[in-house]
Amino acid sequence: MEIPININYTNKIGSLFPSDPKTGNPIYHIQYNEAPMVYSVRLTLALVALDFDKDYTIHLMIVCSDGEVKINEDLQLSGNKLSKDNIIGNSNLLSATFSINTRQFEVNEGINQYTASVILIDAQTGQVFDSMTTWFITEPNSDDIKS
Repeated sequence: MEIPININYTNKIGSLFPSDPKTGNPIYHIQYNEAPMVYSVRLTLALVALDFDKDYTIHLMIVCSDGEVKINEDLQLSGNKLSKDNIIGNSNLLSATFSINTRQFEVNEGINQYTASVILIDAQTGQVFDSMTTWFITEPNSDDIKS
């Protein structure tokens, strides 16, 4: 018996988090030795029930706690380029987890919080399917803080 797919659960962002480039583990705290520091954050993203015949736009935005926009760009994703290992039943839907390394941006001096937001958009129609936001903090390495 085939279970019908509820369209309310298609084209969704399942998770979003900054991750360590070496281990893939979530990280929310990034220390630096010298400011200004140029940095590229790695974001791990799980997308759920994407149509592999569809093209998507992932709008990525990173904003510092002082309001400065560090990254504001669109990334293109083609469903047919994703691995077919995670096809859902007998459908043309699949799920995928992958990482995005952002372009480099300058980390502000001191302790700062950054929000990273992604919006999943239908590349042909512009329809917004889903969005999600995460965060990370940058601060000077505690060994470098003078008393």
